[in-house]
Amino acid sequence: MVTPGRTRLSGRAWVSLREPNFRYFWLSMLFLMGAIQMQMIAQGYLVYGLTGSPALLGLVNSAFALPMLLLALFGGALADRFDRKKIIQIAQIGFLLTALAVALTVASGVITWYPF
Repeated sequence: MVTPGRTRLSGRAWVSLREPNFRYFWLSMLFLMGAIQMQMIAQGYLVYGLTGSPALLGLVNSAFALPMLLLALFGGALADRFDRKKIIQIAQIGFLLTALAVALTVASGVITWYPF
């Protein structure tokens, strides 16, 4: 039952997911964002476990966001000039390689903390 003044979420809201290519894109971005969130949490635990410093934890988390802030304008210009599908694929491969490199260094015990 829909009350006056409130809108009902109709089936039209999900029409775009009927398109297979958009559905694949949407699901891949959903998994990517979930993976990035997990990586940030794991990275926070790692930094705090190595250093015990809340300040360094904040610094590392801030450093993760800094490239997104600085490179957003360039990303928009690239998206206008090149194939967006390729840009997304390259970015996702970059996230994968970065996460894999961190996982390998943690698993091998190479990651250490050297205080300033």
